[in-house]
Amino acid sequence: MFRHSFLWRVGSRTGRWSRRNPCLSAPLILAIVFGVALVTGVLPLLARIPAQVLCVCEEPSGGYDAIIVMMGDHRARRVEAAAKYYQLGHSRKIHIVQPEAGLYEQYGMMPGEAVLAKNLIRRLGVPEADVLVFQGKDGLRATSSFEEAQIHLDHLLAGGENQTVAPRRVLIVTEWFHTSRARWIFRRVFAGSGITVDAGASGREWVERWWKDEWAFLGLFDEYLKWIYYLMKY
Repeated sequence: MFRHSFLWRVGSRTGRWSRRNPCLSAPLILAIVFGVALVTGVLPLLARIPAQVLCVCEEPSGGYDAIIVMMGDHRARRVEAAAKYYQLGHSRKIHIVQPEAGLYEQYGMMPGEAVLAKNLIRRLGVPEADVLVFQGKDGLRATSSFEEAQIHLDHLLAGGENQTVAPRRVLIVTEWFHTSRARWIFRRVFAGSGITVDAGASGREWVERWWKDEWAFLGLFDEYLKWIYYLMKY
């Protein structure tokens, strides 16, 4: 049955594969094995590049005046990461801006996202006094990352709650694929304020295998579209 296979026919025609000298097939087998190993080894490395471009994956250095949790993650992984950075001693304050209200909140069926985030942070061991939830001027709620950055800046420059020293460094915490754009936005908004902005990634382990998770897969492609929109608008 083997002599009728494709490889047998090719080898027979070229004279490189024969029953008299089966060792001639060794180079072909080695080439196939090497090719498979090359493809399976290189493709995952190449696939990681789009994720690595988006992610600010370096571990934060610590010593921040505030940890800023960005809203918009219904899975609350950003909140969980912020609590972890707090527990590691990166800062003693966590700031959260109220995002626009959804219908569940408008109809009084459940509290807003920022309130839920605060409750979860408390459940994760952060004292209530160290978590600040606030809105913008005249009760403005953030409808975008840009507005979120502006409200945070206004709050910090105005003194905030129990703030005795002007802030110099803040850490924004968001999903890994959102970190580079979020940091870019905050740095643009905070330009000239004297406040340094760093980013901390939630779920950075998915950078190595983003194509295996639906949330990470869709988040990556959606983020590239948002980059295009933000570069055109701002």
